[in-house]
Amino acid sequence: MRKTFISLFMVIAATLLLLSSCTENDPIRAIPRSASAVLSIDVGQAGGVGNRAVFKALLKLTDADDCGIDFSRPVYLFETAEGNFGLCAAVSNENDLRDFLNAQHEKGLCQAVSAQSGCHFTVVGGSWAAGFSADAVVLLGPIAPSAAQIVYGRIARWLSQDEKQSITASPLYAKLTEIEAPVRLVAQASALPQLLAAPLTLGTPRDADMQQVLLSAAIEPKDSCLLMDGKVFSLNQRLQNDIAMNREQLRKIDGRFVENIPTNALISLLLSGKGEQLVPVMQQNSAFQALLAGATLDDEASQTIKKIDGDLLVNVLNFGSESADLSLKAVLEGGEIYDFSTLKTLPTAAISAYKLPASARQQLENARLAMVLKPAQFSLQTSNSMASVIDLLAKKFPVIVYTTAE
Repeated sequence: MRKTFISLFMVIAATLLLLSSCTENDPIRAIPRSASAVLSIDVGQAGGVGNRAVFKALLKLTDADDCGIDFSRPVYLFETAEGNFGLCAAVSNENDLRDFLNAQHEKGLCQAVSAQSGCHFTVVGGSWAAGFSADAVVLLGPIAPSAAQIVYGRIARWLSQDEKQSITASPLYAKLTEIEAPVRLVAQASALPQLLAAPLTLGTPRDADMQQVLLSAAIEPKDSCLLMDGKVFSLNQRLQNDIAMNREQLRKIDGRFVENIPTNALISLLLSGKGEQLVPVMQQNSAFQALLAGATLDDEASQTIKKIDGDLLVNVLNFGSESADLSLKAVLEGGEIYDFSTLKTLPTAAISAYKLPASARQQLENARLAMVLKPAQFSLQTSNSMASVIDLLAKKFPVIVYTTAE
């Protein structure tokens, strides 16, 4: 279910809606302590598509007006330890929410609302379990309709749990509160799919427990793109020392290849360093090694990478469970520029370059590592339940740029 994190990652921009300071009935208490990723959004500072539009797209509803959900209060996105995607929000009026969902049932858009364990439940859009109390609503999915009763029981426990059982007692939440940004994310590296884990966890030792490796990011929408200023770290001091030592092998990017990011790349990775120091760092990272192995680089490319002395651009053009297509562009010793692609003939779209907005270029200036991701390229690799949300995201934020200066 690691693909679920891609869904979470994609919905980040599409749900730039809601967050305020934690209050007694803050819905974040309905997120389980074992959650492997949590995201918060501040509607007062973050810009993006409308909150109702996101709920409509995600749950396949025709409207979301007067639905009993308090759109002026926090919304949190999270991933469970089992790999499910969750969303929770504050309830403004429990009766209005029940009436709204029953009206959706009359339209054939959800099951009839049932009551158990002091809460109300339904399945919305055919694959999202929804449970709500007077304080909060939690959605979890995608699920099989036959598993609804089991999921209802899980949501009921979350809605009634105390702070010691919720995410507020987790190290993830402690780190989340340290980030100052309109949108904040903290996740275990184990929650990341391979395609994202490869670039984001570069520098992590091969034998690291990825549940102990954390990714945090301050996120801000700007100039029609989503800027993520992040870092990878561990609360385990030995592991943190290893990560920091490996990351020291990365130089600051000089931006030489910013103009060479293909429009059709799923992900583009920018970094800089000396090959004899970069290669061991790449070899230690199991996710990055798996990506390179899937691309089946020839001997010439493998040897040439060791001669890098400057910026390196890695473009993931296609990615499957057993194979990948990459293109590389690198500065070698002596200043020579090296080009390589696993595709014998590059499509026309791969030749045209994407022009990054000015804000993204500025963020690259002090970065040691950068990742450029284009949501529209994921549209064909995403489940139907997420396709409409990603369409919203791609229209509003055509590019997501992650950088780290550490």
